Amino acid sequence: MNTYEIRITNVDDHSDFHTEEKEASSLGAVVDIIQEAYTSVANIEFRYNNKYIVIFEASDEGYMYDIYRYKEDYEAGKKSRDGSQCTSTLSNAIEMALSQA
Repeated sequence: MNTYEIRITNVDDHSDFHTEEKEASSLGAVVDIIQEAYTSVANIEFRYNNKYIVIFEASDEGYMYDIYRYKEDYEAGKKSRDGSQCTSTLSNAIEMALSQA
């Protein structure tokens, strides 16, 4: 089992970040945990493959993801190194981001 640290922003209060560690056999299993526990997720942030990934809701068009080299780049508002839109589910958006990271 691996331990993953996930940072989550609640839709109701974008300034309130929640960070927790989850044990799972894979990042895909963490996605399942997130979807079961959080039905109103605005942002999901995590480090994977030495990249910082941010996934967020894109109005009614599914999800967007951005990939940064460092967490500090995201927090400073710098342009992402890669990113795209997923018009499907959160788990598909995470899979797309992971394949690009």
